[in-house]
Amino acid sequence: FEKAIIFATKAHSGQKRKGTDIPFMIHPLEVASIVAGITPDEDMMCAAVLHDVIEDCRDVTGEDIRREFGDKVADYVLMESEDKSR
Repeated sequence: FEKAIIFATKAHSGQKRKGTDIPFMIHPLEVASIVAGITPDEDMMCAAVLHDVIEDCRDVTGEDIRREFGDKVADYVLMESEDKSR
């Protein structure tokens, strides 16, 4: 889980919440907190932290997530990622 937080923090570096000066990472951490209240599943908590990385960070792909965190986390992240190419 800590590795996912570090990965997402680096990927979202410099990003702010829309229309604010609040660091974007607050959002994925809030989502992870909600998920942690529902399930102790660490893969789901990692996916919660990483859920916006693919769609909001140009240099990160689903394969990067798969390589770093495994199939289960990557599949969760890809299910929640918006395909902005459509």
